[in-house]
Amino acid sequence: NKGMDAVNTLRMISANTAFDKTAWRQEFFANALKLNQTIHPGHCGQENVEQFAISSGTGTASPLDASVFCIEAMPQTADQLNRSSYQLGWQNSLVVTNAAVSST
Repeated sequence: NKGMDAVNTLRMISANTAFDKTAWRQEFFANALKLNQTIHPGHCGQENVEQFAISSGTGTASPLDASVFCIEAMPQTADQLNRSSYQLGWQNSLVVTNAAVSST
């Protein structure tokens, strides 16, 4: 989990171009380097998929307040996601919780 789908979903539901996958990717991987952590790109390639397009033409709606909640089981990954969210100033919109869900 690198948060790419979460950022893209937040971008889509808010129609806010400030939520940018390129900015997220750069921040997320830069944080890993600062902490001497090795983080590999995901296997599904979400970091390379085009982000949700937001029209900038006339008649488009203003960005909406929106939130996406990420549930991440791995503490180190949750910390990385949180750190990136805070450093980009998105902590009120991209909320990360270190938790897991189970049927038992």
